[in-house]
Amino acid sequence: MTNVLTSSPIVPPNTRVFDLALMAVLVLFLSVSSFLLENLGWAYGSPGGNVIEKIHPATWVLFAVLFFSACARGNPLSAVVQAAHAHSSVMIYVVAVLMLIVQAIFILRQPFTMYIDTFLASVAAFLLFYRLPEVRGRRLALLIHALFFVNALIGIAEFLFGFRLTPFVIEGVEFGAEWRSSALLGHPLSNALMTGCYVLALAVGAGREMPPFLRLSVFAITALSMAVFGGRAATLILIVFLVLIGIKKLFEILAGREFDLRSVWFFLAVIPIAIIGFSLIYDVGFFDRFLSRIIDDDGSAGTRLAMLELFRHMSWYDLMVGPDPSHLKTYTTIYGLELGIESFWLAMIMVNGLLVALPFFAALFLFCGAVTRAAKRTPSLWVFASFFAVASASLSLSAKTPAFTILVIMILVLFRKPWSGAGDLMRESVSGVREVYV
Repeated sequence: MTNVLTSSPIVPPNTRVFDLALMAVLVLFLSVSSFLLENLGWAYGSPGGNVIEKIHPATWVLFAVLFFSACARGNPLSAVVQAAHAHSSVMIYVVAVLMLIVQAIFILRQPFTMYIDTFLASVAAFLLFYRLPEVRGRRLALLIHALFFVNALIGIAEFLFGFRLTPFVIEGVEFGAEWRSSALLGHPLSNALMTGCYVLALAVGAGREMPPFLRLSVFAITALSMAVFGGRAATLILIVFLVLIGIKKLFEILAGREFDLRSVWFFLAVIPIAIIGFSLIYDVGFFDRFLSRIIDDDGSAGTRLAMLELFRHMSWYDLMVGPDPSHLKTYTTIYGLELGIESFWLAMIMVNGLLVALPFFAALFLFCGAVTRAAKRTPSLWVFASFFAVASASLSLSAKTPAFTILVIMILVLFRKPWSGAGDLMRESVSGVREVYV
């Protein structure tokens, strides 16, 4: 009992060096895409290369910062054990990810590094970012806003002026005719997924570090950039969530909840300017390609239906423990799914089998619960819901991607709880006791 009460997370020391290290992690995650790595000769997603190249540089730096943060506590092993006591649900998630890795190595005999970038890195992010002093949290939040804003501007510029920051390359194949922007985050659908989550985060309360006018400007530009990234599912889900939030706010006002009258006047003044701006860019054909992509999905809906056909070729054994990877690859090629199964949930089941996938799903939601408890709960739930809604209709987490780790960092930084030191640490430790013993 004493160990749990006195335990604390692996908090990076409140020094300039660790401030810069955490900022470096953010910059690497939000500006070094798989496209850029491939262009630099780093065999991240293409055949060949060594193990080091198969893991994102940001992940390497993230784990290095975690290691040195643990060493700063004196005994790094003791720091890890204490973190495990304080966050039992996170440790369950770690075990579930390790099960995926073991299955990939010994049963499926497939590369396992995708699970490190896609899932395991999010644990390191949780331990490093979940308790932030206010000054550090504010700096990191402003950096996130700046990087997403720059990403949106680059994406819009790529579309308008016909250039590309990095070549559009997937598994060594360059897609020269692709019109969708790649900007800093790389793949257009990754851009749409993460930008949509960021726009939604602004809508539910993130961005208090910025003045109102700047916050609204960042919201408008990043929302506008969704059109050049071409993510249909991400854009539709974002619109639906924004409408739901607007309806919720309206009912709260009608129910008598207080609101800032200055914000109302500000929005009323900005709306005509926004309408004029959107009209101008519509007249120059800015939305034409995106609208045509919505109308003609180029057979994407058909491929999503074809995913279900794959189950017809799976035995009960395959469904439980995962099919032979070569057989699955053959049938995905037959059904035109070479680039992946466009549903995270179905892909995990088809690749890993129900016996591993279902426990992993449960552990994943436990981990998300730990993240929402560490941040402001309600806005965190909105963003998580949006992310997983898009993941349900895309390759997303069933491929190697740092998207989930970026999401965890975004939530912990943008929706951080006030941190006042020892008092908060003791309350958090007591919460850890309940989690372990209840």
